[in-house]
Amino acid sequence: MKFSTLIGVFAASALAYLPGEWSFPSIPNSNGLFGNPAGLSAFDSPGGVLNFGRDKDDVYEFSAGFNGDYLGATFSYHSDYDDVDESRWNLIASLPMLDRFAFLGFSAGAFRSSDFHGTDFSATPGILIRPFQWLALGFDSKHAVQFGPEKQRRIQEYGATLRVFDGLSVSYAGENKETHRLLVEANLGFLDLGVQIPIHGDDEYRVFASHAFGRSFQGTLAIDDDWKPRHFSVGYHSAKLADPYVLSRVVRVPLSLPLTETEPGFSLFGRSSMSIESLREHFDLLLADKSAQLIIFDFTGYKAGTAISKEIERGIAKLNLQGRTTIAYLDELRPTTLLASSAATRIVLEPSARVNYRGVGGEVLYYKGFFDWVGIKVELLRHGAYKSAVEPYTADSMSAEARENYTQLYTEWWNTLTADSRMRISTTLPLDSLLEHPSLLAKDAKRVGLVDTLLYLDEVAPYALKTIYGLDAPFVNVSDYAPRAGVRIFDEDWRPRSKIALLNIEGSIVDGVGGYDPLTGSRSTGSAEVLEALGKLMKSPEYSALIVRINSPGGSAQASDEIWHRLHTISQTRMPVVASIGDMGASGGYMIACGANEIIAEKASIVGSIGIFGGKVSVKGLLDKLKLRMEPVKTHPHADAEGQGREFSPEEREALQNYLDAFYDRFLDVVTGATQLPKDSLDRSLAGGRVFTGSQGVKNGLIHRIGGLDAAISEAKRFAGIPESRPVQLESLLSDGSYLSRSLSDQIRLLDWVNSVEKTQVWALFVSPPLPF
Repeated sequence: MKFSTLIGVFAASALAYLPGEWSFPSIPNSNGLFGNPAGLSAFDSPGGVLNFGRDKDDVYEFSAGFNGDYLGATFSYHSDYDDVDESRWNLIASLPMLDRFAFLGFSAGAFRSSDFHGTDFSATPGILIRPFQWLALGFDSKHAVQFGPEKQRRIQEYGATLRVFDGLSVSYAGENKETHRLLVEANLGFLDLGVQIPIHGDDEYRVFASHAFGRSFQGTLAIDDDWKPRHFSVGYHSAKLADPYVLSRVVRVPLSLPLTETEPGFSLFGRSSMSIESLREHFDLLLADKSAQLIIFDFTGYKAGTAISKEIERGIAKLNLQGRTTIAYLDELRPTTLLASSAATRIVLEPSARVNYRGVGGEVLYYKGFFDWVGIKVELLRHGAYKSAVEPYTADSMSAEARENYTQLYTEWWNTLTADSRMRISTTLPLDSLLEHPSLLAKDAKRVGLVDTLLYLDEVAPYALKTIYGLDAPFVNVSDYAPRAGVRIFDEDWRPRSKIALLNIEGSIVDGVGGYDPLTGSRSTGSAEVLEALGKLMKSPEYSALIVRINSPGGSAQASDEIWHRLHTISQTRMPVVASIGDMGASGGYMIACGANEIIAEKASIVGSIGIFGGKVSVKGLLDKLKLRMEPVKTHPHADAEGQGREFSPEEREALQNYLDAFYDRFLDVVTGATQLPKDSLDRSLAGGRVFTGSQGVKNGLIHRIGGLDAAISEAKRFAGIPESRPVQLESLLSDGSYLSRSLSDQIRLLDWVNSVEKTQVWALFVSPPLPF
């Protein structure tokens, strides 16, 4: 059989069957690279393939190809070292349409042969349609356009694939009116089998046997009807195969990297943290890999806030529902590790671990006495008696309003944070006694029921196998399952996939461009970059909804207002917007959330702080003590109002207070519009700088519902009219697509920060309360 005929057989047999969408990354058509070009973007995983073999006529073949999401390239060569010497090159492009309901494709190829001089060029258009999640239809017109010394035969290829059920599919393919064939493919667990059955025409039976090697590679052996193995293929995919293993395994999931909402840019010292998106992708991989039956979550060195801890708890709970056994290993016991591990089948504590179960406390340092001593006067005005962030600079001690709010907040926050771990214990009396008579000893944590046993890490797997499965295996092998960024599951779903945009608002909200501060390790989000991203979103037809993920204590009032306005416009005119609050959505962060159609927060999220403050620092007294003098030069009496060399005049103080009052009134209008709470009662009992937990926020109407990112995705789908069962793609609008470029931008922001140190910082929204995060 000629190599060109063999390629045709491969191509036609995979016309309608979407290459790579099932368990066959290397068959029957080499990732779709040599067949229907419309299947390329349906493939949904960049990768590559190598094919080699020998047919019955002793023609040796070699082919290779690689593909991205929308572009691909192939090369093939065959020769019998005598009469046959042929080579082909192809460039392939394809485009998904209508939420991946249909795929248009195009292939441009070049063909050279020893039978003629010169090069033949041709173009092949193709289309692939998925009318249902169990049916795919395909068509292409091979060599529809061509020119060169030797005209190649035009072939109209068509086909359909029917997924009978998960793991079994039947495909029909035809060429013109002359050749018809079936391809039956089945998953047998450790082996995938495909059988090509000729119906009409000059075709042969062929059997494909395919097996996964690890999570990215798959090898395929093709056996002809003379029962000789003649062709072998190796395929690679960047998306990971969900379940390439058969035997049950014991795996350890290390959680030592700091877990954050987003990851900073490029670092010469390697990866310094892991984002919530990477963590969720890792749980998706664990949920899809049924071979991981005993999973040890190693919380050694764990650093994360309450929102991410809750996401981990939900992920562990999902694994439990699948019948997995989950073990949490802690090297320190504190509220966030208890929250993250509370859904585990067993909680194990290291014997010498330190126990921190004493409630929630915080300290506020007051500077006014020191400033008075050195001659610095901080002039800060506010609207809201509970807006206590200004008090350390203007008062000697905490106000009654601030103490009342923080005491209520801390009590509710503690109860919310520990509720899940308390549910594991039949009686909480010993646990309550631990709060009155604290102990740092691990044995006391076991005594009161916070943990199940005390062991070192190497003892955990044998303990779990012995106590849960009755297996005595003191030297069991445990494989690491380290979370990685950008891991995608090999997607086998033929349903349409709508896109939902994700916008992260993290850290302080600033005017202009935000970034990562190398001095403090903190993030900030700038209004300019957010507005630019949202401007592009409004022009893009590809997204069905927007999720705004907020983890911010607030910041610039004007920046917060600008972002709120843009989100409100989008939610009212362009697409549904859902706000998902992580650890904190306070002050300006909460104002931004009010631009969404719905606000979702965790039970332990910090929300509210509806208020504003502003002012400046005057160093006149200090300069006088140092015998220094600052002389202003100005065109008008109040031109130096923001200068540090003098205090506010009565007129300037009144002007600033009027601005704060007006913005506060505007803030109330924004919250009233988002929550439908009456403005008067909002001002009287919920605003003025008061801070609440997410649980309190739901009760008082500031928050619509409790939940994490999964709940936000479900609500976004509901608002957008996307069926709950339909998968969606979550795409970040402010992702660090280029770590290097983002890092260079961060260095520029550092220089801007250094230059701004000498400038007067006039005013900003709420700075986070002194919570022990």
